[in-house]
Amino acid sequence: MNGTTPSRILRFFLLLALCTLFFHAAALAVPPSSAETTSPVALTKRRVRLYFEGARESLSKIAPQVYALAAASERCRISDGSKACGLPETPQNSTGLKEVFDYYVKGPVDAFLARQRVGASKSDWTWQTYSTQESGSPR
Repeated sequence: MNGTTPSRILRFFLLLALCTLFFHAAALAVPPSSAETTSPVALTKRRVRLYFEGARESLSKIAPQVYALAAASERCRISDGSKACGLPETPQNSTGLKEVFDYYVKGPVDAFLARQRVGASKSDWTWQTYSTQESGSPR
């Protein structure tokens, strides 16, 4: 069998699995670059994702992510200003999880949703039949 026994093959696959786990763990341990995490666009994406996760799960489960977003938001406030980062002018004074979530996640997302307008025009209200759409004029 060319010197390959089932136990050698098994050891090879076990070693391969351990190496894969090691490299995945090492990749997860490397924090993302600070430019990536503090850019206003990246913060907005993280904020919206946490907004919906907060609606599905308890805040205690996502607490580390909320506090990491709060720290990144404050770094963004220093580098880009509070308006660019979607934060109020006054900084957060409380350290409670609910207050931090409301200030850094819920408040900015709710403010953004309140500014959005419904995109409906009067031309959308008129119903045209299929034959009208083909010829361009009513019959």
